[in-house]
Amino acid sequence: LVQKIHSKVITSINFNNFGSSYITTGADYVVRVYDAAKNIETNVFSGFSSAVSEACFDHTEQLLFSGSLDKTAKLWSLRNNKLLNTFTAHESFIFSMCGNNSTHQIFTCGDDRCVKVWRDNGTFQQNLPHPNTVWDACVNHLNGDLLTACADTLMRVFSTKKELSNCDSIPLSP
Repeated sequence: LVQKIHSKVITSINFNNFGSSYITTGADYVVRVYDAAKNIETNVFSGFSSAVSEACFDHTEQLLFSGSLDKTAKLWSLRNNKLLNTFTAHESFIFSMCGNNSTHQIFTCGDDRCVKVWRDNGTFQQNLPHPNTVWDACVNHLNGDLLTACADTLMRVFSTKKELSNCDSIPLSP
């Protein structure tokens, strides 16, 4: 199957945890959600002023996070197709984002050398500075640790635990 799904470059594609849906983002400023079995579009989210760099489903499959080169991240409801929140604090492009449902936190990272920590209600919580561009981040849903991938070639672990063995640790506020 080959299918044109965006009018400009596709910038990311991600399945949900069950493989039943997937998300695409594009340089056309749009996020699209598809039913994987039927290969039909089920949701379209817009509202960015630049390319959408990435989107991902949350842990419960009810929310969608998306981030853009316009320096904003957005939280969407998949149930009613509504924008729940817009997050603005980055000084440059957002490359990646992820969420932690148990703490109701969203993490955005990008070209401004930091990871921003947000409450899912849009409240800015914490800044995690890095020495260079932060390309990606992910959350371990079993223990809440945040891993980041930085352009300085180092992976960093941020944890609510006081001590971690064999890795750098910077406290992450719960």
